[in-house]
Amino acid sequence: MMIPSLLFRRLVDLPKIFWRYPMSYLSYAAWSIQGQFKNDMIGLEFDPQVPGEPKLKGEDVLLHMYGINPKISKWWDLAALAALLVCVRVIFYMVLKYKERASFFTQALCQGKFSTQSQKSSIEEGAIDLLQEAENS
Repeated sequence: MMIPSLLFRRLVDLPKIFWRYPMSYLSYAAWSIQGQFKNDMIGLEFDPQVPGEPKLKGEDVLLHMYGINPKISKWWDLAALAALLVCVRVIFYMVLKYKERASFFTQALCQGKFSTQSQKSSIEEGAIDLLQEAENS
């Protein structure tokens, strides 16, 4: 189950190539909704619409209406959420460190260019001063 375009969709209703496999596993909402539905529905029994029929179990609702396997524990969903949280934090930390390192190198590169330019200009000024002193003497 995912929330593309802010609508709940069953996993079997999503297109296979992009949304079903990589994006549904990366969606924190999918894992949290599945865990919540499992927590709420497993063990419940609903009265039938027609009197005399057997009661409808929460496991059947999960499996047939939502496409969620009730045999997989809700704790696996919680573990997947925790793993996604840790992975996102690690990736964010790596991006910040890369940006910090890249900005350090670009600053050092720019300072090196400016310092060589200032050294050249000071050498040129020194040469001009020497020439002026030679002309005056």
